[in-house]
Amino acid sequence: MKKILLPTDFSDCATKAVKVAMDIAKAQDAELHFLHIIDIPADWITIVSKAETTLYADITKKVNDHQQQLSQLVSEAKKEGLNAQKHLLYNQDYKGILAYASDQKVDMIVMGSHGASGFREWLIGSNAQRVVRNAEVPVLVVKGELAEVKANRLLVHNDFEIDELESFVPVVNLAKELDAKMDLLLVCTPNDFYPSPEADARLSLYKSAAPKLVEDTHLYNALTEEEGLISWCKQESPGLLTMLYNKKKTKNRYVRRHVEELINHLEVSFLSIPVD
Repeated sequence: MKKILLPTDFSDCATKAVKVAMDIAKAQDAELHFLHIIDIPADWITIVSKAETTLYADITKKVNDHQQQLSQLVSEAKKEGLNAQKHLLYNQDYKGILAYASDQKVDMIVMGSHGASGFREWLIGSNAQRVVRNAEVPVLVVKGELAEVKANRLLVHNDFEIDELESFVPVVNLAKELDAKMDLLLVCTPNDFYPSPEADARLSLYKSAAPKLVEDTHLYNALTEEEGLISWCKQESPGLLTMLYNKKKTKNRYVRRHVEELINHLEVSFLSIPVD
């Protein structure tokens, strides 16, 4: 892992995401990229270039203030011995974040969340969900109420299909990079019911694919998948919840509604890993 992107709105929850990103960057010797998006009048840049500084003075101050905040983040990262850089985008939405991640070839995106009350503001609103759904790299959503993220312990939540073992490869690779151990969790519901022999076979197959990394497997029964996962996390206080996200296969159960429901109601940080 060489580059980590942290989109920030300078809120408290984004500040906690910064700490998590720095911890991971230090462990991986990775470079941090701080990204902020600001809305300005369409002609502001042209006006400034003509030195018409008396116009839009409030916008000029706002841009300067945000640049200074980004510079402060870079300074903090460098004090921790990290390489870091900043970037300010104008009048962009989530597509700007994805484009930057692609252009810079980042390996992970780390974002803040306001917690169980759901996403708020531009970064924590629908744009954040779109980043999770469309990113080509893992996205870590840090819950605002948590002081730290246990990135060395991954709770992998999936249906562990027998014929989709190759989808587990990105998780194994990331666990190796993070020097993390894994627990595998299969939630069984009335609509997706697995007899014990089948459930055991699924979990055992995936554990056998990475025996040195998978420490335990778990089967949990609930009325709905979301309810089961939320209840499990409350009872067991797991590390970093990890979900395989397949954008191309709409039949996959771990798609749009799960991203929205789970992130909004879970009290643990959430790592989405895109798979083919």
